[in-house]
Amino acid sequence: MGIMFADPVLVARYAQGERNFIGANLRGACLNGIVFVEADLRGADLNGAKLREANLRGANLRRAELGGADLTGADLREASLSEAKLEKADLSGANLAGVYLGQNCLRAGCFVDSTTYEKSSWTPETLLEWQQAGAIIKDFSRLPKEVIRQILG
Repeated sequence: MGIMFADPVLVARYAQGERNFIGANLRGACLNGIVFVEADLRGADLNGAKLREANLRGANLRRAELGGADLTGADLREASLSEAKLEKADLSGANLAGVYLGQNCLRAGCFVDSTTYEKSSWTPETLLEWQQAGAIIKDFSRLPKEVIRQILG
């Protein structure tokens, strides 16, 4: 997949070892496949950003605005999403293992799927928690039957 960057200077800064991108304005940026491991993106505006297959492992996304962002297949293992706004973000196929949600992570209307469930090593209780927080499960029928039973009660 080709990678298109809204700001090649930003990518160069990361490549040179910078990790501080606090408050960066990346609204609508096409950052598919970007590697931002352990980047500090606190308070960044990533609304509508395209972050398919992005590697954001260990990134600090506290208070980040991710509304409508496409995080399909992204690696968010051990990232901090405390107080992040994920409304309508697509996390289908994303790996959320070890993600720190803290309090007030807004997940209403965000999308997860069976691949998110599997990659993230979630328990049925975790999936249920996301659903109760407003997340939408895209391919509910592809979940293991015991998980579906537990969610449906």
